[in-house]
Amino acid sequence: MLTYVAVFAPMVLLPHQWGIAVTLIKFSVIAAVALSWLFTLSVVIAETFPEKNVASVLGICGGVGAGGAVLFNYLIGQYIGSVGPEWIFIVMALLHPLVTILLWTMVRPEIPTKH
Repeated sequence: MLTYVAVFAPMVLLPHQWGIAVTLIKFSVIAAVALSWLFTLSVVIAETFPEKNVASVLGICGGVGAGGAVLFNYLIGQYIGSVGPEWIFIVMALLHPLVTILLWTMVRPEIPTKH
């Protein structure tokens, strides 16, 4: 997941236009990395939680993610005219490193128990 964070860091440069082709390439790479991030996060959840809770945790994460996307899209629409696209892309570039730090501190290695 650290590799994904490294790819997301240049997201800060997205508002600076270097032509249509470069912008499309940048957005395509970001979209592919975002999907990879989501799939990898599902694996982390499956490996972290007990077998009987994985489906519930994934469902809760999906619901919260969808609600967050609705809220985020609404806020983007409201504030892009007033704060400009640069600040929005800065926030977006900082969200994945923040979540990676959270995951790193919260997910502990499994210690096998002796029977």
